[in-house]
Amino acid sequence: MLIYVDMDGVLSDLDGYLADYAEVPLHRIKFDREFRAGVVRKSFDSKGLLHWHSLKPLDRDFWHSKMREWHEAGHRIEILTSYGSWDPLHVSPMAHRGKTMWMRTHYGDLFESGVISGFNGVEQCGQKGFFAKRDALLVDDQEENCEDFTCEGGAAILYRTPEDVGEVK
Repeated sequence: MLIYVDMDGVLSDLDGYLADYAEVPLHRIKFDREFRAGVVRKSFDSKGLLHWHSLKPLDRDFWHSKMREWHEAGHRIEILTSYGSWDPLHVSPMAHRGKTMWMRTHYGDLFESGVISGFNGVEQCGQKGFFAKRDALLVDDQEENCEDFTCEGGAAILYRTPEDVGEVK
C-alpha cells in the first residue's frame, strides 16, 4: 500500500505556531479559515523561510515509529502536503523549499534510510484526490482532503491524535 502522510497538522504544529504568532486562542485558527489564511500570509511576509523553521513537530516519536513499522511491513510512505498558495508564482517555490527544509530537519533520517520515499505537494487544500487510487491511504488533518481522497478511490484517516491511526494492513 502507498501511504501518504500530510505535513501541517499531522507532522508539524502549524496551527499552534499560528495561534502563538497571532496571539489568539487556538480555536480561532482552527475554525476561522479566512483569519487563518491571513495569519499565514503575514507570517510568510514577515519571516520568509524562517516561517517553517518556527514549526514544532507533532508526536515526532510516534511518527518515527509508525512510519518505520509501515515500511517494515512493506508499505511505501510519501509526504503529501498542500502549499496553500494564493499566488503560485510567489509562494509555491518558497513553500516547497521551506517545507523540505523542515522535513530534512525533523525527518531527514527517514528519508536517508528509505523509510520515506517521496515528497509531493499540491497548490490548495482539496487537491490531494489527484493522488488517490485503490491501494493508497491518506493520513490528513483536513476533512476536505480526506473526503476528496476517498471520493477519488483512495482510503483516508482523519488525523487528530495518534490514536486515530490504528492498524494499517
